[in-house]
Amino acid sequence: MSNVQWVCLTVMHDRVKAEIFKSVLEAYEIPAELFQEAVGRHAFPTLINGLAETQIFVPRHQLNAAQQLLERFSRNEEASD
Repeated sequence: MSNVQWVCLTVMHDRVKAEIFKSVLEAYEIPAELFQEAVGRHAFPTLINGLAETQIFVPRHQLNAAQQLLERFSRNEEASD
């Protein structure tokens, strides 16, 4: 049994971006899990009281490295907008 303690790194409102960022984390050998409560899985999720939010969890011992990657990812997202 694994003793990994998972912590929420961030919350994203775009499932596609969350999936992309999960791939970035995994490319840097940081495991990640996505959690999303939703009314249903649709191409265009309905936002009802935060139900379309996607939480990204990482192991606690890799939180600092994941935060640095998130900062870089966010800067790149802002630059592309």
